[in-house]
Amino acid sequence: MSTLPQPPSANPWSHADTGDQTGDEHVDHRADGWAPDEPTLRPGDLTATWRFIFLAAWVGVLLGFASVWKSSRTLGLSTWWLGAPAEPRFLLIQLLPFVAPVALIIAASKRVRFLPVWGTLGGLVMLGIAAGDISRFSGLATIQLVLAGAGLLVSEASFAGMMRRPR
Repeated sequence: MSTLPQPPSANPWSHADTGDQTGDEHVDHRADGWAPDEPTLRPGDLTATWRFIFLAAWVGVLLGFASVWKSSRTLGLSTWWLGAPAEPRFLLIQLLPFVAPVALIIAASKRVRFLPVWGTLGGLVMLGIAAGDISRFSGLATIQLVLAGAGLLVSEASFAGMMRRPR
């Protein structure tokens, strides 16, 4: 029987090359460069999955409002923020419904803390914008309210994925 050391394993995740023969202990391979470096989550950060869901929801809200814009122009019905085709509103007012979704998409991409709080505020702003069309065109207002409500609900649900301080 030989007491020569065993050659390193071809599998980088095996415990043979670390001297851990039991396999019961956790071996951190990041120092060896085997595992990808993941950013450390701080209190107020969303987990990666919830951040993706948050981002996807607000991209959907943005695309939905772009569809409302296109439909409004195609049908000849003007929302309060677009104005009539003959007399359109000032460009900044026309872009007002897109400010909150774009800001939240950028914030989610940059890992801003407390995204659910910002998303809730953005959803309330979007509900206010949509409420302006209730008396004008109920069909377009309903679509806007559903889109804004969806963004608000996903923002509220994402509180479940927000990191908290340990007690």
